Amino acid sequence: MCTHLAELTPWFLSLLRPIRIFLPLDLYPVLLNPKGKLPVELLQNRDQKSLADIYNRFHVFVFPTEKESLGLVGLEAMACGVPVIASDVPGPSDYVKHNYNGYLFEEGNPRELSKNLTYYMALKDTERLRLINNSLDTARAFDSNTVKVELVKFILD
Repeated sequence: MCTHLAELTPWFLSLLRPIRIFLPLDLYPVLLNPKGKLPVELLQNRDQKSLADIYNRFHVFVFPTEKESLGLVGLEAMACGVPVIASDVPGPSDYVKHNYNGYLFEEGNPRELSKNLTYYMALKDTERLRLINNSLDTARAFDSNTVKVELVKFILD
């Protein structure tokens, strides 16, 4: 997937200036500008306690995965009010609802990812706020206490 993103480098760099976007580590080499500096803060090896602070620094979370059982990182981002742009694969597609709490794109399709990022960047503040609120609602639905209650109901029925 990274080789296809090389052609999007100028576009990505222009996006990164006005808004903070989480990008997976495998995208960083592709997005480096000629001087080797990317206007993105690279974060590695963070403990679980610091994740909320990190997620709260993003405006949108990009999750271009090939397969997941659930993709907890997307839900963690949503719990911090961060909409998610994710591959349309099982896991993320179970909780990311297109144009409700984020956007889905065809797995391995950088043009569709680009389209979704461009669309998100053009949203009015009221629309971004709607996505943020819906992200928080989605995360609450997946809260461990809520899931435990639903699991007990399921087992007893």
